[in-house]
Amino acid sequence: MIKHGYKIVLVLGMLIGIILTLIKIVNVPEEEWNIVLPENAGLNNSVINDVVDKMHNGDFGNIDGLVVLKDGNLVVDEYDNNYTSAKVHTVQSVTKSITSLLIGIAIDQGKISSEDEKVIDYFQDYNIENLDDNKKNITIKNLLTMTGGFDWDELEFTRGKESPIERLNRSTDWVKTSIDSPMKTEPGSMFRYNSGGVIILDHIIKESTGMHSDEFAENYLFSPLGINKSIWLNQFIFFGTAHTGGGLYLTPKDLAKIGQLIINKGVWDGKQIVSEEWIDKMTAEHIDYVELGLVKPKYGYLFWLYPSEKNSIDNYDIITCSGKGGQYLFVIPEHNMVVVLTASNYEDRYTSLSSAFDILYNYILKSLA
Repeated sequence: MIKHGYKIVLVLGMLIGIILTLIKIVNVPEEEWNIVLPENAGLNNSVINDVVDKMHNGDFGNIDGLVVLKDGNLVVDEYDNNYTSAKVHTVQSVTKSITSLLIGIAIDQGKISSEDEKVIDYFQDYNIENLDDNKKNITIKNLLTMTGGFDWDELEFTRGKESPIERLNRSTDWVKTSIDSPMKTEPGSMFRYNSGGVIILDHIIKESTGMHSDEFAENYLFSPLGINKSIWLNQFIFFGTAHTGGGLYLTPKDLAKIGQLIINKGVWDGKQIVSEEWIDKMTAEHIDYVELGLVKPKYGYLFWLYPSEKNSIDNYDIITCSGKGGQYLFVIPEHNMVVVLTASNYEDRYTSLSSAFDILYNYILKSLA
């Protein structure tokens, strides 16, 4: 009876959280961007119209939103599948990249001394399983570069009952499930895509700042950027550990602000939101080539790096955040350009990946010529 009563209270709490969040994001005025026609921004209008038409025709699968900024101006703002500019969309693992920004802000504030800190120092009150010398030596930097050494690799696409990601999804304690995961290699020796390691970063943010990532972001990233509509799922829907692995919802235009912040080297409206030093570290190459099938990107601190030209092996200067189903933020400092894609291509990983890079390389970048 007690357990049943607890579940009722938990469900009621979740419902209240949902209602409060809906109140928060409904009828919030949108911040106006300066709107410029593509041709007035130096883009080929015919190419832009072509990609927009193909998007609405479903040629790229289910693309829900396409936003393009050029020189800080809004040049494309298109939606489909009942989405609008005011509606938040899941960004899936793009959340990881935003978590990297939060770690940088916490370091800037002196809450975390550096990314070289040992992760174990933040687990003094935990009885950690599978604890060995390798686990004791994991640093924050290892988690940021997906080189924690855990026996956990989501790119292997093992979705069986005992796969790490499935265990995480059904866990009632995301942090403990993640830190308890067995080790496979020495930290720093091998890239393994691991959402659990990014969940651990929320624990570190909470221990160092007193706030979970959602609250910390609200205070020190979203509010300064004028991002007023966001949902961040937590362990118990709207409280507890923030799902830094993929639980964030933003509007595409608000996600574009994150991209512009990176181009601006951490400055927004004259204020340094995150240090230029962290922006440079975060977007620098730390892992050389990750095998993803169609493409071979490099990796920074929870950011992907792609070449400026399709099939090139030089100039990996397109800073990228990506998420399941076709969620992408492309930051192209060379052209002062930001591209945001939101999509619902969940059933076909090939379509979600190929469509995004088709749009980027064969249309958006070609429109600059």
